[in-house]
Amino acid sequence: MMRIHSRTPLFRTHHALAVAPKNAKQSQLGPSKLIEDIVTAEIPKDFPRRTLLASLSGAAPKLSVRLMDDGTYSNVANDQEHQEAYEKAEDLAQHLKVYALRKEMENPDWSREFNLERVKKGVEAKMRAGAWDLEPAELEWVMRRLVALLA
Repeated sequence: MMRIHSRTPLFRTHHALAVAPKNAKQSQLGPSKLIEDIVTAEIPKDFPRRTLLASLSGAAPKLSVRLMDDGTYSNVANDQEHQEAYEKAEDLAQHLKVYALRKEMENPDWSREFNLERVKKGVEAKMRAGAWDLEPAELEWVMRRLVALLA
């Protein structure tokens, strides 16, 4: 766990406060380079980050957050959870590519748009049944990725 020192430069991200490591050189990072960009370099920028959903009872307003490893509070998935969600979504897109190509060969009269709509409805049914842990925003990303893979 990193400790915040008075001389450690701080960078504000959209969801948490990140601390630059002591050995990080500002010339290599650059002023606009965020620590989060380095940690999650393999994840595409358009891949959605999950948010913490919770129902908190009571009359007083509440904010649902959790303590992160760096000592900050956040309502979004940490980097490890984000990486795992991305890997699962990418794996699903790759499997759906094989499935869509097989269905196109089995049913040549189906248009690609019709086939993609069938795939999306099938995934949504799995999500509603609780069989697949996929957020709606992640499904949209998977479908965009599938279109790119089929192109």
